Amino acid sequence: MKSIVVAGSLNIDLVVSTARLPQPGETVAGRHFATFEGGKGFNQAVAARRAGGEVAFVGKLGADAFGDRLAAAMAAEGIDAAWVTRCQDPQISTGVASITVDALGYNTIVGVPGANFEITPADLGNAASVFQTAAVLLLQLEIPLEICQQAAQLAKQAGAKVILTPSPVPSQPLPSSLLASLDLLILNETEVILMAGLLPAAPVPKDEIDAAHYLLGKPDLNLPGPLAVVVTLGERGVVWVSATEVISVPSFQVEPVDSTAAGDSFTGALAFALSQDYSIREALRFANAAGALAVTRPGAYPSIPIAQDIKQFLTLNPPAVN
Repeated sequence: MKSIVVAGSLNIDLVVSTARLPQPGETVAGRHFATFEGGKGFNQAVAARRAGGEVAFVGKLGADAFGDRLAAAMAAEGIDAAWVTRCQDPQISTGVASITVDALGYNTIVGVPGANFEITPADLGNAASVFQTAAVLLLQLEIPLEICQQAAQLAKQAGAKVILTPSPVPSQPLPSSLLASLDLLILNETEVILMAGLLPAAPVPKDEIDAAHYLLGKPDLNLPGPLAVVVTLGERGVVWVSATEVISVPSFQVEPVDSTAAGDSFTGALAFALSQDYSIREALRFANAAGALAVTRPGAYPSIPIAQDIKQFLTLNPPAVN
């Protein structure tokens, strides 16, 4: 089986649950505190692995207890971490994210990248062989942008699909070289509007699908873009937009508990499905199920579902017959 490679972030999540999110300057009482392994890169790697994929990780940890914990978690999940290095500067910690979750499952997140931003081109060059057997590369924007660009180029040269979830959304347009390397850009309903707004002279989009069409690029104007854009729309489902088609798949109705890792669960499961040559509609439905299951469970890492749970959920929730 060809592997799914993740070049991304490794964090420890410090999670506080509370009745409601505080307003600026306000202090509210928390209900519960816990720590979890996380980072968008880690979460997506775990999601792809639990969905059934062979997963390798390229990243960096601090030389601290948090780094030890993340290394142990990857080993326990069966993720190949041979290309995860340790930052020896004691002043640079493993990445940390402070997360507050309210009673409705909404969250706010403040991240400290730490060792995630210490990955160097040499680190990636040492890991070049892992891309040769890759079916899919998963990227986020929680590591240096130049590292994302280099990883994308290595993956494309090996014939792998390159998938980017641009979170956090950049304040400037992404480099043309990176956009031209993308097979798939995955955004939520807010992010797709923000990303479209970064394009030069872009009109205000009518809706998320319109924004996704802008992001596909304009070859005639020498404006590169991904081959397709996937937009997650919450209760309205998910949509795949390419130059030739728009495919919509409805959401699953579940009782939300914590949305922290829902997007990463979706992305990791989608990467696995695409690596297995699922049809686009089947892949979106599989990923939707993973995201829906994650919402029903607390925490990020612990909420990511395994393949058996996803398949059972799909069996219990068959597609509607028109």
